Amino acid sequence: MGTIKPIYTVSEQLMDEVDPTLLDLVKTTVNSFTKWDLARFYSENPHVIVTAETVARRLKCNNLAAIRLALEELADGGLIQKFVYDETTSYYALAADERTKDLVNSFIVACEDDDFRLKTVYHITQEMFRI
Repeated sequence: MGTIKPIYTVSEQLMDEVDPTLLDLVKTTVNSFTKWDLARFYSENPHVIVTAETVARRLKCNNLAAIRLALEELADGGLIQKFVYDETTSYYALAADERTKDLVNSFIVACEDDDFRLKTVYHITQEMFRI
């Protein structure tokens, strides 16, 4: 008798050969298109400390509430640092530690690969439509 081969889910097949650290980042932190845009923004501007309004304007995003929520979630996850200025104004920056900066940059570089982008889109849409 032959050996029984395991049946992989589509998700497992799509993520074969993806760096486990990047896979974890996509599954737990950069798990929305808005957060992906923010990761790209901070990768391209690693030294900026700006308000959510400034980020939204720079990303040409009309949904300020989505930007604020994503920034707060990324701050909770440690990817972004939040600086509270007063009761109504907060500033956001890429986390200062080199490990986080390297992780964000690795993600953005990986996104240059069509297969990685497809896999990332798959995981984000799965998260969006999760019931």
